[in-house]
Amino acid sequence: MRSSALSAGTYFGRPEDARLFGALALCRTRYAPRQVLPAHAHDEPYLCLALSGSFRERSERSEFEVVAGTVALHRAGETHADRFGPAPASCLNVSFPRAWGERLGGWSDAGPARYAPRAALGGLGARLAREFEAPDEASELALEGLTLELLALFARREHAREARAPAWMPALC
Repeated sequence: MRSSALSAGTYFGRPEDARLFGALALCRTRYAPRQVLPAHAHDEPYLCLALSGSFRERSERSEFEVVAGTVALHRAGETHADRFGPAPASCLNVSFPRAWGERLGGWSDAGPARYAPRAALGGLGARLAREFEAPDEASELALEGLTLELLALFARREHAREARAPAWMPALC
C-alpha cells in the first residue's frame, strides 16, 4: 500500500476546530458521505474518536468498521486508507508524543491500529470530546489525563490479548 505522510495534527477531511493543549494536538474534522481517503500515514501516533457517522479503515494487515463512539489508536508511520459511509462523519483526532506511545510496551514500533468500541471505553471518549468542546483553565490537564487513561486502556487490552492461551490449549484447573 503506497502512501503519503501527514505531519502531526494534519488530517484529511475538513478541519472544524484545532487546538494545542500542552503535549497534545487536537483536531475535529468532518467528512463527506462516501468520501474516500487515499492510503496515508501520520508522522506521530494518534487517537481517532469517531464522533458521528462511520467508515471502513483498511491497512496492510487488517480492516475494521469504525462506528460512532469507537476509538482507534494509530502508531506513527502506520499506513491506512478510509472509506466513509452514507452519512456525514466527524472525528476528534488527538496526536500525542511518541514517548507516550513507547510506554505501550512496543506497540508503537509495529502492528496495525487498535480499536476500542464505545462499550469498552467506560465513557472516556465522550469525556474527551466534551473537554475539547468546552475548554477552561483545567482543560490541558484533563485532556492529557483522559488521553493517558485511553492509552492505558489500550495497553491493558493488548496485554490481556497476549496473555490468553491459544484456543487449542486445554484449560488448566
